[in-house]
Amino acid sequence: MVMLKANTLMKMAIHIHTTYDGATWIVHSDTTHVGRCMYFLDKYNGDLQIVDSINLYWETEDYNEDSPKTYYFNDQVITEEEYNSYYQAIFEY
Repeated sequence: MVMLKANTLMKMAIHIHTTYDGATWIVHSDTTHVGRCMYFLDKYNGDLQIVDSINLYWETEDYNEDSPKTYYFNDQVITEEEYNSYYQAIFEY
């Protein structure tokens, strides 16, 4: 079972948008699974068209919380440290 502080859960629940790299991004997330945690961000222009997208996520091969995680930014494998750095920059934690 994954245990999170109530403070962390509240922050996750209210993040439907974020400011990153000077722009506002709409956040779509899948954080309800033990073996993965995914964030998909879209940036829109004034005509409601997506002009850029970002994804940041980690997953395990067998969806077991104790298994090693593989981290990704825009579908490219990154280190855990890089993941944490992107996460902090995007979500300001």
